[in-house]
Amino acid sequence: MIRIQARSRRALCAALLSGTFGPAFAAAGIPTDKAELTQEVTLRCIYDMGEFGEDAVQACMRADLAAAEALTNYPPQAQGIVDRCFQAMWMRGYGTVQMCVEEDVKATSALAAYGTEHAATIRACRDKVGKQGPAKVQRCVETALGPAPTAPK
Repeated sequence: MIRIQARSRRALCAALLSGTFGPAFAAAGIPTDKAELTQEVTLRCIYDMGEFGEDAVQACMRADLAAAEALTNYPPQAQGIVDRCFQAMWMRGYGTVQMCVEEDVKATSALAAYGTEHAATIRACRDKVGKQGPAKVQRCVETALGPAPTAPK
């Protein structure tokens, strides 16, 4: 029998009572205890990949654990992006969260390249997409203005 950590037990109970796994785990963030993180990833990978066999579950676990580690290494200025992506995507795995963070970090730089002359368009797109993040804002701005200018080399 698998021993479920206290956090996982509380979250599992809350999830079963509420019908969703989102808020219970997401509010707690990435587990800092390695055993707890491994257990969370193991359960998610068994659920997501179990039908494809042990190799698929092991590959899922390796990728997800590596992504969880990478998420802890972003600079402090990216913490808002990490938090937003984690809240929105953690149920899909830490690899998906990491991909969201990378896209939003890249989009933040691309939006800065538009400069102040397009600030109104950027602001309008931020208002339009709400809390969906810089990548969605960038797509909105590109639809309105075209791709961001590149810096001369």
